[in-house]
Amino acid sequence: MSECMKVVKPDNQCMEDAIISHNIDFVCFLMNDYFIKIPIVNCCEFKNLQAFLVYLDQTNNIEETFPNSSRFNIPFLCKYLLNYDVNAEDIIGPQQRKNTTLHYAIEGNTVETAEFLINHGAIINKSHVVLTELYIATMNNCKEMVELLLAHGAKIDEKNRLISNSSESNDHMTALHMATERNFTDVAVSLITHGANVNLRDGNYYMPLHYAVKNNNKQLVELLLSHGAIVDATNNKNQTPLHFAAKQSKELVEILIKHGANINAKTKIHDNPLYYAASNNKKEIVEYILSQGVDINSLVNSVCTALYIAAEKNYKELSEFLLLHGADPNIKCEYGNTALHIAVMHGCGEIAMALLKHGADINAKESRSLTPVYLSIKPENQKFTLDLIELGADLSLIYSNG
Repeated sequence: MSECMKVVKPDNQCMEDAIISHNIDFVCFLMNDYFIKIPIVNCCEFKNLQAFLVYLDQTNNIEETFPNSSRFNIPFLCKYLLNYDVNAEDIIGPQQRKNTTLHYAIEGNTVETAEFLINHGAIINKSHVVLTELYIATMNNCKEMVELLLAHGAKIDEKNRLISNSSESNDHMTALHMATERNFTDVAVSLITHGANVNLRDGNYYMPLHYAVKNNNKQLVELLLSHGAIVDATNNKNQTPLHFAAKQSKELVEILIKHGANINAKTKIHDNPLYYAASNNKKEIVEYILSQGVDINSLVNSVCTALYIAAEKNYKELSEFLLLHGADPNIKCEYGNTALHIAVMHGCGEIAMALLKHGADINAKESRSLTPVYLSIKPENQKFTLDLIELGADLSLIYSNG
């Protein structure tokens, strides 16, 4: 090693590597001979208690070591450090410190240490912190820690104060928002049964019910509804829980509708639940929504019908189902296209034939007066174009468009 030191000057990375490898002799060598500071964060991260104690012995820096001692989950270590005449701020956490000693214990899921700190004066609900203790415990999916904090007065509906420009940020979430968003069922159940407000909104106007439905968590959906969750709550895009359910789960759709969900609710861009079901090829959900009285030929957004969506996405079975149940193939979208136009444009030959079989106008014109056969003229569609001509497509309309 001495020969290496003649060529390479040790640096902070060397110290970090020594801590990671638990090489206490090298840690002491770097500290004593090269005056490289022991990074206490690395000691905690890699559970190097020896290096941690060496740092304490050399520096007597209780303000730094005591808060970090909780990360080892050794209550006796915290108790031992209290003998160093720790003041209240070392236990509670000074105003300028982002995290308190208790925060570190909670981050590490060290329940026994957290309880020790609380019993020795650690304060829950510090006003200056960005993430509350309860929120951190919830993020870690630690039900035991959550219940410990609640038993000692944690504010159950306190919101975090993250600052983010992301549309999907976790700003202003309560612990219950976090539990439902992460699909932590046991923690969410504990929070709800302890009285968490089920109708608070986060920074994106989501309520816990939105997250429970997005995660297809029937247990939480039913529990939230039984505790008064607003079934038609809207987020920042005006999406209700039913919109999310319609993308994935007939069972949740049924539950929400039975609890009074508005089956015609529209988002900011006018998408309704039928649109979500059709665009995700959920035939059973489409069928159920229609059975609740929704008009099969109504617009599912500001542009088109469910049949148009099915034809555009080449959903053959769904298209057949809609046609058999009375979907009108000649309804035009906002741009004048029928389902046949869109099927031809997307090369969905089987759906185009099904549309024609159910009365689609083969010579319908869109907003530019183009017919389906005109839109079909591509080298790869030669046979399909000939089929349309054979079925009665008016060739004169092709030539009239150039």
